Amino acid sequence: MSKSRGTYYERKLVNAFWEAGFGVMRAPTSGGATSRALPDIVAGNGKVYYAIEVKMKKELPVYIREEQVEEIKEFSRRFGAKAFIAVKLPYKEWRFVPVELLSKNGKNYRVGEEEYLKGLRLEDLLEGLVC
Repeated sequence: MSKSRGTYYERKLVNAFWEAGFGVMRAPTSGGATSRALPDIVAGNGKVYYAIEVKMKKELPVYIREEQVEEIKEFSRRFGAKAFIAVKLPYKEWRFVPVELLSKNGKNYRVGEEEYLKGLRLEDLLEGLVC
């Protein structure tokens, strides 16, 4: 999907978290704006904290570079957040796949049908139902 469409969906997620009472920020760092490991979205409400890498694709599987997954894990460890890969497919709801559920495919990670279906819904995160 286009970069502008990706930005549009990231902003919709940011707004959904904000409206649910979370402090939230979007870190538009694609393209190497910083050498630090930053997720696309960071959100928290004083009880739960999320570090979210956003992926919009036309179909599964979604591949994620190993370095990107390791970076979000490191950020989450330092920040005390739960790390997710947020997957948006056309005409489907968001699914938030915990990085621990990602499957390895060579040097990369992937979200296939199985991981996608195990992912949490946006409402689960907004209600703080994640441990």
